[in-house]
Amino acid sequence: MKRFRTVLFLAFLTLAIFLPVFTVLAQDIPESDEIVSGELEVDAAEPEVVIEEDVFDEYVPTEEAEQKPPMKFVVLLPEQIDRQWFWFYYTDEAQHIVQSSVEKALIDVGVDVIDVASMDSSGSINDIMSKDSALQKAKAIGAEYAIIGTAIADKKSEGAAYGVTVIRASATITARIIRVADGKVIAVEEAEAEEGGQALKGASRDALKKAGRDIARKLARAAQGIAAQ
Repeated sequence: MKRFRTVLFLAFLTLAIFLPVFTVLAQDIPESDEIVSGELEVDAAEPEVVIEEDVFDEYVPTEEAEQKPPMKFVVLLPEQIDRQWFWFYYTDEAQHIVQSSVEKALIDVGVDVIDVASMDSSGSINDIMSKDSALQKAKAIGAEYAIIGTAIADKKSEGAAYGVTVIRASATITARIIRVADGKVIAVEEAEAEEGGQALKGASRDALKKAGRDIARKLARAAQGIAAQ
């Protein structure tokens, strides 16, 4: 019994000594909400870092300058098959396979093509193959540029297959773009093609059509380059 009282006395003594200390420590420790609040206040006080995104100025086109009128071209491309000339004028038979192909290609790229029907038809076919006389005719109808050249198709070979005659024809086209005002040659283009058939004229016309498409693309591209200058 005496021992039990001694243990109880020591327990009360210990509680009496340390209770004030625990009370002081409990008052000094802030509550959890206060700690979080303090941390948030510190974070809020820090300067905010803003990452700016790439900014591209919206393109606002300037007022377009007055557009230049389309250039005026005239095409003078007579054709020869087996040493016989063909064109709109000056020949017994009108044929203009290559010229029509070139005119269409020029129109497709925005070039103003003058109809040769408005040209003076007097003279001979040599007049449109000669640079000086061709430029005079071009100037008379208001052309700024003249495409002058020739398209020639000849027989290349002849053979037989299974009793059928086969003729190969080759076409060669040479054309120059010439500025009418001063006679300066701006561009020179060439094209070649071969085709076959049972008759020379038919094979030659097919070869001219094929080469004509090629020269038309080249001349149209050259005309675009002139317009861009």
